[in-house]
Amino acid sequence: MEKFFNPKGIAIFGASPSPKNLARIIIQNLTANHYRGTVVGIGSRDDTIQGIPIYKTISGIKEFIDLAVIITPAPTVIPILKECHQSGINRAIIMTAGFKEYQGIKDSLSTELMKVCHDKVSGLSALIVRALSIPAWDFVFLLGSCRRKS
Repeated sequence: MEKFFNPKGIAIFGASPSPKNLARIIIQNLTANHYRGTVVGIGSRDDTIQGIPIYKTISGIKEFIDLAVIITPAPTVIPILKECHQSGINRAIIMTAGFKEYQGIKDSLSTELMKVCHDKVSGLSALIVRALSIPAWDFVFLLGSCRRKS
């Protein structure tokens, strides 16, 4: 868990300059609290958030990143995890909805996610969370469980 809580570089997926974008709020909070590592955003277009670059893909990043924070729709999570692994990022915090909480027993996406974490992406650890964001307070509350490769 040490590397989850003290990463040297963080890539935040789902970033957009939109004021209500959760990834944007997390980038702002990291900046406001003087995070010492590298922070980059990954979004649908190249841009910046308070001087922090937003890239279209992880392959465009030159900085060292060891943690991905994924705040994108559930169907995009598995391809992002695979891309992260190919780029040497083996830890991810997944903040999304659309897995078992909506699909119930018919949820094949959660099964595939666990398969990717355990079979194909050797060594990947993913912390799957639910988040409650209160932008007016500059807080993001995280509740979740850790899914780790044994």
